[in-house]
Amino acid sequence: LLHRHPSSRRPICAECASAPSSVVASWDYNLEDRNRDGEHPYYIGVELECVTTNESRRGVRQVMSIARWWGEDAVIKYDGSLGANGFEIAACCGSLAWNRSKWSQFLSETKMLGGVRSQVDERCGIHISISRSLFTEQSLARFAMFVNEPHNKRHVVNIAGRENNSYARIMRLGLGTFRNQTNHGSAVCTTNPNRVELRVFSGALHIPRFMTYLDFADSLAHFASDESIPICPAKWFATYKEWVFENEKKWPFICLRIRTGDTVFMSKKMQELTKSVLGVESGNGE
Repeated sequence: LLHRHPSSRRPICAECASAPSSVVASWDYNLEDRNRDGEHPYYIGVELECVTTNESRRGVRQVMSIARWWGEDAVIKYDGSLGANGFEIAACCGSLAWNRSKWSQFLSETKMLGGVRSQVDERCGIHISISRSLFTEQSLARFAMFVNEPHNKRHVVNIAGRENNSYARIMRLGLGTFRNQTNHGSAVCTTNPNRVELRVFSGALHIPRFMTYLDFADSLAHFASDESIPICPAKWFATYKEWVFENEKKWPFICLRIRTGDTVFMSKKMQELTKSVLGVESGNGE
């Protein structure tokens, strides 16, 4: 989909690269610390992996349209793991409120996204980054351990929408050794000095599912940061569930998802919640 110029390592051809609206970048380009909430010290960043089913020329035009829509708030990145028709939208960082607003607006652009797939392609995922400013060394370890705890696996996988794979491996971690055991292929990646990346989620273009992933990542980060909560592996998810229900006004999507199950995404309750919180229709999914 993104042409590779024979004399360059860049993932697009010279014609595409010279286009004024082109912001397509190589896989290792990042928006480090480009925070849309200014002085807000805590941020969330999202990367959404997609593929287009459109033929090459139309697909390139579509990617460029998506790039123009985002402007300086995101870059479109080449990702070899997604195949010839794959691309990744890497958005700037911001608060939970900023991410909800920006992504719900984007995912409402159903005409522009015609032919784009994410959830239905098992290669695609959503990676949610959280700034390290929220964590101490102890709470960061608790966050990584929660996601990788065997007792929690079925709950995490159920919420995330996919089994662990080579790009998001779930593996048991120790409190004192988690840092050396996580990398770019782990469910939780801690190698970046400025952020922590949660990589477990399936792709999603359906607004309620996407918002549920955001809620889970943000709420879990805050839950792990409460070091007064004891670590009890067999009861850890039950403790999280009780805690997040007490904070339902802040994270309503994950609360409704936990209470109702996966079928909730197409329910009237989720449609009403999406309209109430975001002011947009929930859509029909992919």
